[in-house]
Amino acid sequence: MIKINKPLNRNTTVISIIVIIIVLITLFFFVLQKMNMVDKKAYRSYVQELETAAEGFTSNQDMMDYLKNWASEENVLFTTDSAQNIIIARNASALTTSKPTVVCVDYNYRTAKTQATAIAAAQSVAKQQIENAGDTIVVFLNNSRGNHQGAAGLDTSSLPADSDIIYLSSESSLHLSSNSYAANRISYSIPCEMQTRTLNTGFKIKIEGLPTGEADASIKAGNNPIQLMNTVLSWLKSKTLSFEIGDLKVGNEGSMYPSSIEFTVLADFSEEEDIINYLDKRVEAFNDNMKDEETKPTYSYEVIEDESQLPSVVLDPEAIDKFNILLYLIKDGKYAFEDFGEAPKGFEPNETCGINSIEQLYYSDGSLVLTMTTSAYNETILNEIESDNRKAANLADVPFRILRSYPSYRAEDTADDLLHRFTALFSKMNSVDAKNIVIKEEEDKGFNAMSILHAKQPEAAIIHLALPEGDSSTSIRATNTIMNIIASSDRSGILNQF
Repeated sequence: MIKINKPLNRNTTVISIIVIIIVLITLFFFVLQKMNMVDKKAYRSYVQELETAAEGFTSNQDMMDYLKNWASEENVLFTTDSAQNIIIARNASALTTSKPTVVCVDYNYRTAKTQATAIAAAQSVAKQQIENAGDTIVVFLNNSRGNHQGAAGLDTSSLPADSDIIYLSSESSLHLSSNSYAANRISYSIPCEMQTRTLNTGFKIKIEGLPTGEADASIKAGNNPIQLMNTVLSWLKSKTLSFEIGDLKVGNEGSMYPSSIEFTVLADFSEEEDIINYLDKRVEAFNDNMKDEETKPTYSYEVIEDESQLPSVVLDPEAIDKFNILLYLIKDGKYAFEDFGEAPKGFEPNETCGINSIEQLYYSDGSLVLTMTTSAYNETILNEIESDNRKAANLADVPFRILRSYPSYRAEDTADDLLHRFTALFSKMNSVDAKNIVIKEEEDKGFNAMSILHAKQPEAAIIHLALPEGDSSTSIRATNTIMNIIASSDRSGILNQF
């Protein structure tokens, strides 16, 4: 008879269970370690260093030099192109099946501080050696003055046809999107010859320190210094006062909101008291409206009675009349879907679907030139807004010209697949990390570089990842997701790591 030792079997079972638990715990921490790729300390230092350095930037060249110096110090190889893009490319492993991935982020010295979380994410991806990655390209796109010349000038060799393209920005909240508005940049050119000054009292008006940025659904038309100047002109005309305008200087910021304006109103001495009373009210209203702005804008004026300090020439009064009429007729600010009929599925009638943004005003070669960017949900709405802008030009008897056009972008199936993979992997990672954060999918309400990138490489999958400004912890999790997307998707789009 065979004697069975039952306690020994029980001990063997217990030991086997313990071994399995140890293996599972080891596997758990192995997977967790692979998923947590971002050097958190380095990421936070990138954010802090850029925020500090941005205080001293005076040009986009300063910021370009900052990024190049960072790459050199980190031993990250880079190249630059004729559009002043900084391109960092890593070749794929010979055995990998992962797709090429392109990570893009705009750099603009004016917005460097607010875009720090997005730029730090690109720096982190460029620095990290990612196991099993396909070809990986990180591009810092030159977006000096908000006109996206870097994206427009990027060679398609940096945008492989079968790649996943992730375009980064910093915004108020974390979200993913896969769309960009269509856009036109237009100009109104008002014939304007300089005239000899005839009036003897001057009011030098300065509006400075206004926040600048690219136009989106948060546009505040009342903060535009060109419109603030026109408010003064409209009041002068309403009072039938004789006036002239000289010494016009606008803080033009390209395709962004202007940051300042300075001009001199010439009037008759007898009108001085009325104008002073009016300007005092404008200053008070401006200060009340702008008291919470971080840039601390100022509105000031001084009376100039010494004729030797007055401008000798002024802008043609007829041109000023046309300019005043034109700005009265232009709708500067947001359009809603209800302005054009029924809103698309998923949208409310009062949601933003188009934007007119007045950008620049300057005198050049006998003309007073006003430029503006119009963006819209799609080309149909863009054409309708453009028609309104042309009508305003015709009524004011001002020449109208389209300087540049960009199409809208809406994701194809490949980009939708990338977006959903990103969302799923972000949730999976945060489930492992016990944070349970879900990333939202939203429509962007404005133009961004995805329109340009898609026009250059229509076969690539392109999505936009908005990282929360000032929130490094959440941005690190999103950056981790980028790195795991790079390491985990094969050319069929399947997550092969988990």
